[in-house]
Amino acid sequence: MRVYRKRPWSSLCLNVTPLIDVIFLMTIFFLLTINFSDVISRSISLPKADEAKAADRLSTGRIAVTIKSSEAVFIGARSIPLSEIDAGFAEVMLEQSLDPQQTVVQVLADEDLAYEVVQTVLQKAAQRGIFRIEFSALIEPAQPLTRETGP
Repeated sequence: MRVYRKRPWSSLCLNVTPLIDVIFLMTIFFLLTINFSDVISRSISLPKADEAKAADRLSTGRIAVTIKSSEAVFIGARSIPLSEIDAGFAEVMLEQSLDPQQTVVQVLADEDLAYEVVQTVLQKAAQRGIFRIEFSALIEPAQPLTRETGP
């Protein structure tokens, strides 16, 4: 009769070196075979600081949208809720009898504004057929120093 001895668990070990080699080789294989040609890139010409100029807000075919926060959205000088920005575009385009293909939306926004608010305005403009968008920075005029706000 044969006697079997139990092996202690400490004597069992798993060699993971071949596993690491296989994973490394698979990673290299997938990196070399991936097709990056599906990525579409567009060349965008960004304005230079010396090209900055005063905005012409009174020209025809231009809708100025000022966004200070999600609660403070203005089309021209009229305050409008963000949820009704689509109706605001329609109203301005009807008043000025603007062609959506020739209309330019000038978005003036604060740099601390959440992008979701600007994205909503852009989506609503696109739904109206307006695809010409200009972005501007909203620069508040400097407040004069007084005794309360001075150094």
